[in-house]
Amino acid sequence: MIAQMSRRAPRTVSLAAILLLSVFAGATAAAKAGDVTRHSVDLVWTPDNQDLHPGTPTIVDTFDSAGAPFGDQAAETRTPRDQMFEDTKRGKWILYLRARRPSQDPGVCKGTFEITKDVLETTATTQTVAYDGTMRIDGCRNTRKFRRVEAGRLGKVTGKSFCTVGSCRGGLKIKGQIRY
Repeated sequence: MIAQMSRRAPRTVSLAAILLLSVFAGATAAAKAGDVTRHSVDLVWTPDNQDLHPGTPTIVDTFDSAGAPFGDQAAETRTPRDQMFEDTKRGKWILYLRARRPSQDPGVCKGTFEITKDVLETTATTQTVAYDGTMRIDGCRNTRKFRRVEAGRLGKVTGKSFCTVGSCRGGLKIKGQIRY
């Protein structure tokens, strides 16, 4: 029986050593991956200018963006014009991050969106619309803080706008989580 125990003991120690090394290797790999952590997204996009380039194949709208994690920035959406009268819009968005120094190019984060609009009321001069959908983030460039952002869902989009011929008020709320 003692002979059997001594034969098993090295295996137990070897197995324990392998488990310990694999746990240590996993922790080291996580540390090498950097400090990529989950962050809350709580943005409000307020309409600024709509349809900046009439007559082109793409509708370009601009927004003032505020909230976590990006802060106060300028944003833009690009939607194919052939979706103008559709209830669901699919397009691209760009968030312009201010440069830290005047000589630097501004950083940008980009992604896609799919938003359903529900026209609540239309008059001869106004329109009220509710929005619901999702936004995805593809990546960021020229930005130190968001250089490791992971592509994926940015958040759920909800909102309401009241528009006249010359302007809109209201906006989009984007809530979710991202990793960077």
